[in-house]
Amino acid sequence: MEKDKKEKRFRFDRHFWTLIGSICLSFIVGAAAMYFFAISQINTLVGSLQTTSSDLAKIESVYSALNNSYYKNISKKKLVDGAINGMVDSTGDKFTAYLGEEDATNLNSTISSKFVGIGAEVKINKKDIQIVSAIKGTPAKKAGLKTDDIIQKIDGKSIYGLSLEKAVSKIRGKKGTIVKLTIKRDSSTFNVSIKRDDIPVKTVYSSISKKNKKVGYIQISTFSEDTSKEVKSAVKSLRKDGATSFVIDVRDNPGGLMDQALAIGSMFLKDGQTIMQVQAKTGSPEVYKAGKKYDSGFKVTEKTAVIINKDSASASEILAAALNQSGNDKLIGSTSYGKGTVQTINTFTDKTELKVTIAKWLTPDGSWINKKGIKPTISADYPAYAYSPLINTDKTYKYEDVTPQVKTIQVYLSALNYYKDKNNGYFGTSTVNAVKMLQKENNLTQTGEVNKDTALKIETLVQKKISKNDPAYDAAIKSLTN
Repeated sequence: MEKDKKEKRFRFDRHFWTLIGSICLSFIVGAAAMYFFAISQINTLVGSLQTTSSDLAKIESVYSALNNSYYKNISKKKLVDGAINGMVDSTGDKFTAYLGEEDATNLNSTISSKFVGIGAEVKINKKDIQIVSAIKGTPAKKAGLKTDDIIQKIDGKSIYGLSLEKAVSKIRGKKGTIVKLTIKRDSSTFNVSIKRDDIPVKTVYSSISKKNKKVGYIQISTFSEDTSKEVKSAVKSLRKDGATSFVIDVRDNPGGLMDQALAIGSMFLKDGQTIMQVQAKTGSPEVYKAGKKYDSGFKVTEKTAVIINKDSASASEILAAALNQSGNDKLIGSTSYGKGTVQTINTFTDKTELKVTIAKWLTPDGSWINKKGIKPTISADYPAYAYSPLINTDKTYKYEDVTPQVKTIQVYLSALNYYKDKNNGYFGTSTVNAVKMLQKENNLTQTGEVNKDTALKIETLVQKKISKNDPAYDAAIKSLTN
């Protein structure tokens, strides 16, 4: 612009003062525009503050009326918590939550992977207490609890409508004591007794594949504070044992800390490759790329495959998408959960916390997988019977019973090749004969009825068969050797 002014001054002197006048006029007009814009912004801000002040005054008025005039005494804490929970619930986002002191402690314990209990992460779904995940190696996982199971009763007492804080406190207890849970899974209801224990702090489990001694298997159960360090250690150990490729298994992994997903993702990608993107309410997405900032220079260049399933969520999906889209690694299994949002924690002085969804996260190619999940490159999953409910061991099932639990028993007996008839829920002659055959081969009293001992034996045999029949794992091994 200065060059233009010089050219006009030297070449067109007669226009000099006209030019100066125009500049002055432009400056005045610009200044006036800036002034009125500033005034407009101030008015908008004042209006916003007035609206906020008015809203808060209304909330304070309701609080005061209930606290001072309600015909019964009301806990001030209940009034405050109720107001906060009401605002949180209005978002309609199940991942935005107000956490009482105990819930906040439980969340932080899970993040640090140091806690005592049964090892089940739970949430409130309307008025039900629902299981988010059962952590590998914990009493909850060993007892067969699964994602979306609803806890109806604790030690025989209904917890419908109970706060998450109170429900968790009832589930927790002294190490070695038993908690009895009544679980609803789909249309079935059953009881399970679980011994409380120390929950393992380990989040990564690794071994050399028995099917191929050149493949290192790494299972990540959750993303806690030290998970990336554990993965690094596992890779180094497996390399020493002869691994030249890796299977990363994040099935049933509910997620956890985003920084751990970034660190692990960066290990398996070349510097500069995109791990993920984060899209806040306004502005352009922030792109996170692999580099020393996340992996401290430690790299995994070996061929890798990732196993996912319907319970792989959040940080698990971040890692899976990064390795697939940026690293061109294959995804094996079934479509993942589909949690495409990022949360942050606001901590208050009374040790309560507010977990707030602050952004969307996007895959390297910019896709938002929320409520859709990530589709595998190769579809493979456990057989259908692996997802059947547990048998309620508080009952004995016998001839001519007709219940959904009998159908579950038939499904299991079919999987074990004892039962060849229809899975119709009717305990007929063919079911009796199948039960007797199983009892005979496993040194149980041949009653033809399914009592607690027989039910537990059936479930044990099924679990053994499942562990030997893992199509997704087999497909992952195969993909690395082709």
